[in-house]
Amino acid sequence: AGSKRHPVILFLHNAGAINHEQASTGEGGSKGLPKFMRETADQFPFIVVLPVAPPGPSSLGWDRGTCFESCMQLLDMISTDLGGDPSRIYALGESMGGGGVWALAGKNPERFAAIAPCAGHLNCDAEKTGQKDLVMKNLLSKPIWVFHSADDQVAPVEESEKAVEELTQLGSNVKFTRYTDAGHACWDIAFNDEALYNWLLEQHLP
Repeated sequence: AGSKRHPVILFLHNAGAINHEQASTGEGGSKGLPKFMRETADQFPFIVVLPVAPPGPSSLGWDRGTCFESCMQLLDMISTDLGGDPSRIYALGESMGGGGVWALAGKNPERFAAIAPCAGHLNCDAEKTGQKDLVMKNLLSKPIWVFHSADDQVAPVEESEKAVEELTQLGSNVKFTRYTDAGHACWDIAFNDEALYNWLLEQHLP
């Protein structure tokens, strides 16, 4: 039993969750994944990793300082010491965290089996750092499920639509769920849905 490997979710929070307690309980705006974890605690198979970005405006994004390096170190530790399965690591993120997921997985595609950015723009981190083309290329064969709502007043849905269209034209099989009236916090729906986690478990690295 001690050798059993567990799938891992790296969860990048939104700009409203500024400390560990808020990031994990949803008090900073995250209600999808924390809620689903609480309600399915006995059956939830994932180890969930909740890094916390340093305080600062959301415009700084996740790709700053040592944020990404620290995320990779956390994943190494989880795999080495806590039974995480390195072939089944998934990145989920909402809003600022969604932008972070695009960039983090795009720069480290060999580490993630699948990603699910929600209400976050590919260009939030990747384009402003001049690495959008690299990120797009590295994500072409990666299982991706994008979530966004048409009535998002914070992060316009057009940015996700553009990213999905570009990836699809380049040959990606990216999935896109476009809600009609879920608002910016559409992660309350997307990340509280068993279908997402079942889909994640179907994805794994070679």
